[in-house]
Amino acid sequence: MSALHNYAAYGLHICADRPIELAAAFGPQGTPDIQFDLRGCQYTADPDLPDEPRSGFNRMDDGSGAMMWFTGSGRLDFRINAAADRVSVSGYQTNSHEMSLLLLGQVFGVVLRMRRILSLHACALNLDGCAVAVLGASGVGKSTLAAHLASNGAPVLADDVTAILESGDGHMVQPGFPAMKFWPDTLKLSNVAADAQDRVFNFTDKRVLPLRTGGQSSEWQFQPTPLPMRGIFVLQGRRADLSYPIAEKLDPIAAVPVLMANRSSLMCALGPKVDGQELKSMARLAGAVPVWSITCPDDVGNLAASVDLLHRCLDGCKTGTAA
Repeated sequence: MSALHNYAAYGLHICADRPIELAAAFGPQGTPDIQFDLRGCQYTADPDLPDEPRSGFNRMDDGSGAMMWFTGSGRLDFRINAAADRVSVSGYQTNSHEMSLLLLGQVFGVVLRMRRILSLHACALNLDGCAVAVLGASGVGKSTLAAHLASNGAPVLADDVTAILESGDGHMVQPGFPAMKFWPDTLKLSNVAADAQDRVFNFTDKRVLPLRTGGQSSEWQFQPTPLPMRGIFVLQGRRADLSYPIAEKLDPIAAVPVLMANRSSLMCALGPKVDGQELKSMARLAGAVPVWSITCPDDVGNLAASVDLLHRCLDGCKTGTAA
């Protein structure tokens, strides 16, 4: 029998029959929350696959779970059982690095939602000892802002998938895995050589940047322990007519549909029952954690001003004078 590998991600203990690249190692303690069967995945290239990457999701009609599939630099099927405590992978991929990113990203977003764990498509960072989430549509600058924060000493809890556990202590953001994904232009702004980083997939120029898990430097650090959620920042489209970023605190009722639209793996329809439960959870989150709409200038030279605005929002929340 092959050796088992134990990891921690999103507040869950994972046990896998093959190594998962980039995942945070975890000493085996008790029964795992979820088991990954990776033996069905082979690492070979297939020249007959379509040039354009494709993906799909199906819930099993018999209630036995769900399946996600991806093509591009391989063909992988991820079968998730109904309890979302076992994921079986089959197919082939260019390398284990790409399989791991799919597993820890889009697939885990579905696993969390199936397990009724609140999950946002957002980057979460440690600001002043508490967690903040940065979210928004593609192209609004959330990765650029997150890179600026991380490169200037804000430890990162999660990149694309932010898992939030509700408890008597409030909403706790769980660490994901120690890596972030960026386009080369974003890395250049942070003085990181893109060519020195692996591609996320061989069909894209986006790169994966491993995070530090210790050491003296405060740059690009991973936050390995959960933190209480203190604020959520929703980035809007950048505006050329602005000289400085502006913030608007959203009413909890207005914030709920915004949060619902930014759930992890939203393209995977899990049914009205899950939607209803998530709506109630998002309403509790919006009622407990302030949500701000942030509009930034179309000028990356103003990133420091955007960070200052985030801090002022959080400080104002503590004193009752939030924007």
